[in-house]
Amino acid sequence: MNLPRFALTHRPIVIGFTLLFIAAGLVNFSSMGRREDPEIVIRDALILTAWPGTSAQRVEQLVTDPLEKVLIEIPEIDTIESKSMPGLSVIQVAADETIADIEQVWDDVRAKVESVATLPEGVPRPIVNTDFGDVFEIVYCLHQKDLDGAPSPHRYTPRELEIIAERIEDQLQLLPTVGRVEFWGNQEERIYIEFDSSDAAKFDLTAHQLRDLFQARNILVPGGEVDTAQSRYSIEPSGEFESIKDIEQLVLLHDEGRAPVQLRHLPVTITRRYEEPARQLARLTTPVRPHEPAIAIGISMKSGSNVAEMQRAVAALVARLQRTIVPPDVGLTRVNDLPRQVIARIGDFQSNLVLGVFIVLGVAFLMMGWRPALVMATAVPISMIAAFAIVPRMGVELEQFSIASLIIALGMVVDNAIVVSDNAVRLMSEGRGKFEAIARGAQDLAIPMLTSTLTTIAAFLPMLTITGNAGEYISSLPVVVAATLGISFVAAMLVTPIMCAWLLLPQGDAERARRGLFDRLDYEAVIRGCLRRPVLVVAAAGVAFAASLAILPVIGTQFFPGGERDQFFIKIWLPESAPIQRTADVAREIEAALVAHSPAPDGTQRLESAATFIGSGGPRLMLTQEPEYDYPYYALILVNTTDAAHTAAYAQAMRGQVADHQDARITVSRFMLGPPIRNPVELRLSGPDHETVDRAGEEMVRLFKQTPGTVRPFSNWGASAGRVAIEIDPYAANLAGVTNADIAVTTSMLLSGAQLTVFREGDHLVPVMLRAIRGKRADLLNISDIYVSGRNGRVPLNAVARVVPGAGPSVIARRNGLPTVTVACDVEPGLLSNTVAGRIRPKVDALRANLGDDYFVEPGGELEETVDTQAKVMTAIGISVVTMFLLLVMQYNSLVKPIVILTAIPLGMIGVLLGLLATGWAMGFMAILGLLSLGGIVINNAIVLVDFVETNVAEGQELRVAVANAGRVRMRPIILTTLTTIGGLLPLSLFGGALWAPMTNGMIFGLIVSTALTLVVIPCLYVLFAERLGMSVNPPGS
Repeated sequence: MNLPRFALTHRPIVIGFTLLFIAAGLVNFSSMGRREDPEIVIRDALILTAWPGTSAQRVEQLVTDPLEKVLIEIPEIDTIESKSMPGLSVIQVAADETIADIEQVWDDVRAKVESVATLPEGVPRPIVNTDFGDVFEIVYCLHQKDLDGAPSPHRYTPRELEIIAERIEDQLQLLPTVGRVEFWGNQEERIYIEFDSSDAAKFDLTAHQLRDLFQARNILVPGGEVDTAQSRYSIEPSGEFESIKDIEQLVLLHDEGRAPVQLRHLPVTITRRYEEPARQLARLTTPVRPHEPAIAIGISMKSGSNVAEMQRAVAALVARLQRTIVPPDVGLTRVNDLPRQVIARIGDFQSNLVLGVFIVLGVAFLMMGWRPALVMATAVPISMIAAFAIVPRMGVELEQFSIASLIIALGMVVDNAIVVSDNAVRLMSEGRGKFEAIARGAQDLAIPMLTSTLTTIAAFLPMLTITGNAGEYISSLPVVVAATLGISFVAAMLVTPIMCAWLLLPQGDAERARRGLFDRLDYEAVIRGCLRRPVLVVAAAGVAFAASLAILPVIGTQFFPGGERDQFFIKIWLPESAPIQRTADVAREIEAALVAHSPAPDGTQRLESAATFIGSGGPRLMLTQEPEYDYPYYALILVNTTDAAHTAAYAQAMRGQVADHQDARITVSRFMLGPPIRNPVELRLSGPDHETVDRAGEEMVRLFKQTPGTVRPFSNWGASAGRVAIEIDPYAANLAGVTNADIAVTTSMLLSGAQLTVFREGDHLVPVMLRAIRGKRADLLNISDIYVSGRNGRVPLNAVARVVPGAGPSVIARRNGLPTVTVACDVEPGLLSNTVAGRIRPKVDALRANLGDDYFVEPGGELEETVDTQAKVMTAIGISVVTMFLLLVMQYNSLVKPIVILTAIPLGMIGVLLGLLATGWAMGFMAILGLLSLGGIVINNAIVLVDFVETNVAEGQELRVAVANAGRVRMRPIILTTLTTIGGLLPLSLFGGALWAPMTNGMIFGLIVSTALTLVVIPCLYVLFAERLGMSVNPPGS
């Protein structure tokens, strides 16, 4: 069917359906979900098991090992990494990256964990956390603030702040765009019953008996129901503790003839306060008010929602709450505002898109005149807007990749319109009637245009085969580009002919002058000279390609570059045995340094706010940031700067401040682009023996330190942790009637505390804890004074056991069941992580060679992701090339002509490598995607060039004359399409940021080099294949 002729004779039908598609696209665009990055599936889950008071070795043997053995039976699990620490087992499982239904895998994980029946008595059930990947787009800090410029007369307690936070949470959960609300830094309350362990002999009750008494008195049990003739009554026995006084008056003993013994009669103190030590803390620091205790309120968006709508709804609600339930001396400071970043990011991309459209149309106007430019102008909105009628059905949301896809496709969208309008003008200038020139000008090129469109789509769609987070991260790009290009071909066949009929005129003086610009390039003389020496030209191109490959080691490789944002992170690690209070003290030092370094050299304040999460990894603030586990020795400081322009210098000043900190390992890191990576440089050594792996880890740290470019290397096995061994004398214990369990229960109760019951205030629960006074818990020498209850009464611990202080491992790490030490580091500014990793790897390999064949080294960090992802991209490139080859074979009915055409791809690669070298970018994931995208673009010129050659031959021209004439005729549209494609990419290159600059810079240079070489090398190669290899030069079917 002749589509252009149909369009010219049925214009109302074509225009009507076009307007319908545009309307559908506009409706979808206005209602699409909006976010900064594409939604990716986090395929990690955590299994946390607490067993306080137990050494790392016993945690590994009795908790971690049995759990790992059942988890490894799940076929969908790819890796299992574990850390066994004193009192805690942390297992992180990663599902296979090809798994789509991740919830089914987590159900299997929960079932396997529940099936483990061999965990020791007293070990709580493991907690399976599968919400590890939820991003909390908005985070507020709730804190005390001044009242009218002066300190408030009332100081809020943590519980009072928590009550306000809970009321805010109740309101937030009612918003339709809000998925989850969580708190960090809220302090748990406890009622402590404390006594001097030296007085334990005065007690006639054991801890078990005391717990039974408390639970029998503090009841919440219904008393049944009574049905009378008139009504039904519920029986509610009283008995719950309603105050501290009720607890003090608890009757413990009844002696005949004597008053009952109450708890207050014993030498105990009963106080209600906050958990000691705290599990986690949160603080807010500003230039005028540092170290302010706070509760962080994280708000996560419901999947599929519009982040801009979420921001408006939350902002309006918070403003109302600040007028109503939030007191005037309580502040609600926003410390993470991802919607603001998203709105600004999408706005920038939309501006880049509009700028790209103007650049493309400006190039068309200058090179072709206003009438052809206006013809092309219709192709841009039709193709792009109509694409939004389709892509939301494919799961695409409005985010930086989907919008950038339109910018990338911009120059290609007008390609078909340029070819159709240019051919129509050429035929009119040869004397054909306007209707016939337009109909034939489009129809003659329909097959080459369809093939070139399909080959371009074939360059992008294989990106969907890239599995894992990296593939999901860029998945909208091939979908949007393919949809846009497909619609652009249909528009070129149906809409462009109508626009040509309305706007184009036979070639006039101005048009001839513009064509004269190209004639003055004297291309015909150049190509005829090259055709006299085709072997030399092709050989020179081959040498240039081989030489360009030498650039690769110079530019280096990376996964994703760092980004620019008005935020950076400070991460603090103390030795694994450090208590949370020491961590809080170090964090306070860093907060003070942030305030001190806040003024810039010009006096401008650089610190907006800093949220500190102590003993916690905090919320996942963005998709590319992976939070740390909750450890008492870890703290995270999220620093918000007053402007993104200040971030780099401010972060560098803080790096200098913390570089030589003696008590902690402190890193200052910026916002990273791409899927999350925990450490930039990381190497893992695994083997069967714990001690060998541990010693090898220490040697690896030494090798890291000797390598230039590394910053603060560390091992995940950490330093030794203190422990106290209680060596029980079996003979003495038997005589005293004391069992090992009696000793363990008693020491645990006195030192860590034993929960007796729960005090209730509505839905607020306060555990009631029994333990020794602080003086007895804070000194190892006092452990011997503990009295242990046995069958024959109470005896001091030192009568039946010996207390021996010592040390043991603080962390035992494993990977897939094998002891594994991971040594990692940051890198000096200006260096690539993979370059530094490449310097270290040979040294570690030499170390492994001395350990035996049972030990092996694996890369981690950025190098692992780079190698893994580049392999997937190379597979996608292979699929793309094969698909394009098959499409070309079908068009030309030849196995040789496709090889000629595909030569344009390595010619483009020369430009890509030169572009990355010239602009200072490494060959990263996005640069490789640019190379993949470029392949589909550059062969379009070769396809139409070869088609014109064969048309000329069919008309009776001699081969070399036909080649030269085809190049002369096609030079103008080839250069035009190159310039418009470059024009579309230019805004993304200049203003798209670090994520898009490597891709677009490589494509721009690749287009320039490929276009120049395509007009010379492809004709020479065509002649060589035709004259020396006997390739047919006749069009298919002739």
